[in-house]
Amino acid sequence: MMKGKDFRRQLYEMIRAQGEPVGSFKDFRKKFAANREEYVKQAVEHARPKISAYVKGPFVREFSSKFGILCLTEIPDSILMWSHYSSGHTGIALGIEIPPHWKMLKVKYSNTNTRVSIRLVWPEDPIGTEETSLELVRTKSKHWAYEEEWRALSPLEKLQQEARGGRTLYFATIRPEIVKEIILGLRFPEQHMAEIRALCKGKFPQAQLLQASLHESDFALVMKQLA
Repeated sequence: MMKGKDFRRQLYEMIRAQGEPVGSFKDFRKKFAANREEYVKQAVEHARPKISAYVKGPFVREFSSKFGILCLTEIPDSILMWSHYSSGHTGIALGIEIPPHWKMLKVKYSNTNTRVSIRLVWPEDPIGTEETSLELVRTKSKHWAYEEEWRALSPLEKLQQEARGGRTLYFATIRPEIVKEIILGLRFPEQHMAEIRALCKGKFPQAQLLQASLHESDFALVMKQLA
């Protein structure tokens, strides 16, 4: 964490660079002690564009080059998510029991961007902190609140890699024993039904096989167990 004297020195240099008369550093320290809140506010306003540029550029690139994010949801019956993420209700959702060693992050939904430390822009300090990184990763716009999302992070070197179309994709291993439900979309292709039944019986005998269907009167999905 930045020490007080380093902060004052950098703030002093910043104000001088803006052409404001501040006198000697000794004089500035006295002014800072008397008006600390105002000077800190000035430093934050000065750093805001740098922080924004860092988050949108270097942070995203650096984080994406090191970590993968597994995105999960609490709700299996969301019409919007089945539409968005399962090729129009034709795909499959897995209900899993989260292993205790997984470090899960509950996504927070907000109307404003994540507040990050001005330490991000001081050259003497490490760029970014673990707390700031996690806060950025777990915060999304309130427009996505319906997803009720959880996220798990993993270093890329621990994930399975597969080359597709000139890109490298990364996959997390889901052990068969933690799969408790296999849910088919309401438009799951009938020609694949026998195949999926055989797969469930052979590899996931402990899992329930369910299929989504439309509620009789409401705009909603209901999950029915398949025999």
